[in-house]
Amino acid sequence: MPNITLRRGLATAAAAAVAASSLLGLGSAAQAAAPAPTLGATVDYFDDAYTALGANSVFETVTIERFEYILKNVTGNVAFFIGDPGTVSSQATIGHIQKVAKDRGIDRIYNFTPKLDGGSLDVWDVDGAGLNATGRAYFAARGDQLINDYLNKDVQTRFAKNESSDPYLFVYNKDRTVDGQEDRIVAALSGAKTVADLDTDAEATAYENQVKDVLGAVPADDLVTTTNFEFQRAEVNRRHSTTPSYSDATRYGADILDVADATDGFRVQTLTYPELVHLLQQPGDIPILFGGTWCHNTRAIIKFVNADAQKYGVKTVYNFDFSLFSTSNGGSNYDHIRDNPVLVEEDGVQKATRPSHLYGDLINTYLPNAVTQYRTAADVAELGGSVNAVSYYPGGDTSKEPKQARKIQVGHFLTYNKDHKDAEGTPAPVVDQAIRQNDDGGHTEHMTEWWFTAGRDLPAGDGTLRGAANPASEAGSNQLQNQRAFAKEAIDEIDTVFKGFADQGFSTTTSVTEVPAREGATDPAIDISVAAPGHAPFISLNTAGANAAPSSAAGKPRGTVAVLDGSTKIAQARLKRDGTVRITLPAQTARSKSYTVRYLGRGNVLSSSQVTFLLREPSATTLGELRSRVFGVDGTVTATVTTAKGATGTATLTGLPGGDVTGTVKDGTGTFSVPASTPAGVHSVTATYLGDGAFGPSTSQSGTLTITKAPTSLVTSVTGAPYGTFASVGIRVAGPAGQPTTGQVTVTVGGTTQTVPVDGAGRATVSVPRTLAPKTYAVTAVYSGTSNLIASSAFTRVTVTKGATKAPAFAAKGSVKAKKKGKASINVSTPAGLAKATGKVKIQLKKGSTTKKVTVTLKNGRATVSLPKLAKGAWKVKATYLGDANYAPTRTVSIAKKLKVKA
Repeated sequence: MPNITLRRGLATAAAAAVAASSLLGLGSAAQAAAPAPTLGATVDYFDDAYTALGANSVFETVTIERFEYILKNVTGNVAFFIGDPGTVSSQATIGHIQKVAKDRGIDRIYNFTPKLDGGSLDVWDVDGAGLNATGRAYFAARGDQLINDYLNKDVQTRFAKNESSDPYLFVYNKDRTVDGQEDRIVAALSGAKTVADLDTDAEATAYENQVKDVLGAVPADDLVTTTNFEFQRAEVNRRHSTTPSYSDATRYGADILDVADATDGFRVQTLTYPELVHLLQQPGDIPILFGGTWCHNTRAIIKFVNADAQKYGVKTVYNFDFSLFSTSNGGSNYDHIRDNPVLVEEDGVQKATRPSHLYGDLINTYLPNAVTQYRTAADVAELGGSVNAVSYYPGGDTSKEPKQARKIQVGHFLTYNKDHKDAEGTPAPVVDQAIRQNDDGGHTEHMTEWWFTAGRDLPAGDGTLRGAANPASEAGSNQLQNQRAFAKEAIDEIDTVFKGFADQGFSTTTSVTEVPAREGATDPAIDISVAAPGHAPFISLNTAGANAAPSSAAGKPRGTVAVLDGSTKIAQARLKRDGTVRITLPAQTARSKSYTVRYLGRGNVLSSSQVTFLLREPSATTLGELRSRVFGVDGTVTATVTTAKGATGTATLTGLPGGDVTGTVKDGTGTFSVPASTPAGVHSVTATYLGDGAFGPSTSQSGTLTITKAPTSLVTSVTGAPYGTFASVGIRVAGPAGQPTTGQVTVTVGGTTQTVPVDGAGRATVSVPRTLAPKTYAVTAVYSGTSNLIASSAFTRVTVTKGATKAPAFAAKGSVKAKKKGKASINVSTPAGLAKATGKVKIQLKKGSTTKKVTVTLKNGRATVSLPKLAKGAWKVKATYLGDANYAPTRTVSIAKKLKVKA
């Protein structure tokens, strides 16, 4: 008879505990609804693995991490089924258990298997695992921990790590006590069964009644359902917040997952190893996230993977942790299968400490085309570098030859379809991966941090979410911004993979240009470019944390291009990050024939495309003699397509500052017109023949074309002027016809030097200072030349004549009386800024027939004159300025009034 243990009287306490549970995930604002989750393969592990179950069973597997999480943290009554598809008793009983559960309205029974690999790696019994003593002890200790810390915290029910006698169906409550003692097993059912034990109606009914006693130990409504999201949220946030170095939330970020992440249904579902193996054998498109709650790099991206799954209508992203206990990837954590086996001899046989074959067999069987940053020996043979792979023994059999598997860093997101093939028809079950593709042929995993992904769009200078980075210095600021840019690239790369998964990809076009061959070249080369309009994910051009100034670009198509001769591949290469690649083809026995360049696409996000091109007969181009020439004079350069007699088409001459010059090729000779405007200097030029329908392109060796400066002539014209006005010197610099003449001319006159620009026509005018004293002056004009024109000069003379003044002004001082000497003032005005008038003024006074004359000398343009004794009456006054060194004499001027002499 089976051993049935019942526990009663829990309904009220359990209901209160559930209501108080922090795992209910309430209190977050609603978000906009995501599209209906319709994408991705529908895989029902229990339906496939158990013959007695159909679709949508009440069972849900839990990893060992989640099993312990529920046992330790979830308040209330939880139903568990311990078993696996490979156990006879599990297959025989599970259908009956489900029948009872559904009849009672029970939504969920959590299934844990101690057989972590679905086979011999059994934490209840490790003897058959093939591990050495250290490995066995490590895994056995984990089983002991589950039993000692949780399952055997009970008055009656005991687990002895014995499949035939241990409870396999039980209801558990972590807080239950009886008489002050822990009594966590509410009810349990043990005793292995076979199909024969339950093949009659009576046997089945009797067994189902036993199941009812267990599941009915508490009301169905008192059985707790705890979701995968509640587990993920709690453990992701706990592991982040309890890491001592992450205590400052302003720098390292607060909680990663919150209730809003489940508003549209949390899409990331954890898997056990047996589930993953089963999953990879199923048809359809499957998104997978590798990584665990322990991994800070996985925690950096899990929120965004879930958000993208919601955004694109993906039903489930399957999450598998290579650390079976979700401890870490430490070398002594032997549950971390993505590491080497660590052999130890035991009883004359080499045995592994770690079950590395679980990783190696998985990767090489199901994910053989997965690419990684770390390289196997085969990768190193192709790309160079050093080996950093997982070594393992197939099936865990250390008598076999060891193999290597590429080491996938976590967190890592990829999409999978076991039946997928690339554009060449080659099996490629890994459809796409979120990973950086480098120009050296290798890859870089996006190992980043939560604070960088959360702060990826923060500007430079913002010190929040900086982690351990110190942006106080320029180098520190650059490091922070490059970390953020690397994280932004990671999130955009994940989004790109989701786009392909959701068939929201892009069409591509492939173009080919035959690379011009230099003289003596034997193997043809082609430049290939692939474009995808609309595809422009963010990429950082720096490594994470680089000191260099941040640099980014829009991502281009990545992947492989192949060159086909008919159906035969003759070459292939991987595109660089700018979407281009140059391929040197093998020596061709036949030319002037068509080849195909095919871009193989990228998963489902970038379509394949191809183009046909003509690989033509080779040619070689040689520059003709490059004679020196003068600026401003046009000329020609020739090139000969020496091995392609009769070649036609066009060619280009590159290297001239004014840009490329196109020339026509006729009968194998190309002629290029060198513009008269080509600047003076020594120019390295190259001729490239662009090919025609028969002959391929080729490029000459470079040659030197010298353009010398052109001579100039300088002509002056002068215009003299009186003192006080501006004489002028006109300049005309003559250079090459049709070319602008610019630069400067320096003119020296009377010790004064002026430098003025000449206009494009070579003309300039210089005004001679109006303060130069009257005389004839030497004029020297010097043109300074330019980078294209030689300097020149000229000599001439300019004459400054005497200037003019205003008529002398005469004014009596006071009354002039007869027969007495009076006084008058004389003023000769001159323009402002010039010398005052000097010299003499002659004054004539006349009355009737009587005339009297007086001469006075000016000082600073003024003088006071003593008048002779004059008779009473009106006297006419005339004043004449006789001139000086600067001013010419003035005409005689009558004053406006007569001089009245009183009695």
